[in-house]
Amino acid sequence: MLFISDNLEAIIFHLDQIQDDTKPLWGKMSAQQIIEHLTDGVLTSSGKKIVECPYSGEKLERSRFFLMSDEPMPKNFKAHFVDDNAGLRNESFELAVDEFVEAWVDFEDHCLDNPEIQHIHPVFGQLNLEEWRWMHRKHITHHFTQFGVVITDFSIDEE
Repeated sequence: MLFISDNLEAIIFHLDQIQDDTKPLWGKMSAQQIIEHLTDGVLTSSGKKIVECPYSGEKLERSRFFLMSDEPMPKNFKAHFVDDNAGLRNESFELAVDEFVEAWVDFEDHCLDNPEIQHIHPVFGQLNLEEWRWMHRKHITHHFTQFGVVITDFSIDEE
């Protein structure tokens, strides 16, 4: 499966296909709720949002195996830590996108300053930088395709 690249230009390129009123192909969350949800994931990966992982042993091992596979995240997966009815924290979709971009830039800075990062994910447990980047590729691809975004092999033209 083709996953979105984990660089901000590729993410924004694909995100531009989503508008505030874009309806999901599955799930209950609005476009703005999804962007805020993705921001929460980025904040978790940079250690700015602390979560716990209730899984251990074989269940955690299976989760981590899935994470590092080429398998897409399943549609309508219900995560124990996500409130589908959560209120919006930003006044508009555009502000939610701005918040996401700021969180992503902070994540990139955090990675540069701390290449040995280890932060907890609520399903996959403690992840290092490579695992977090893979998680973001899968997670962002999952939610963008939920809103009908066609994932392309985006590359930055060098001039």
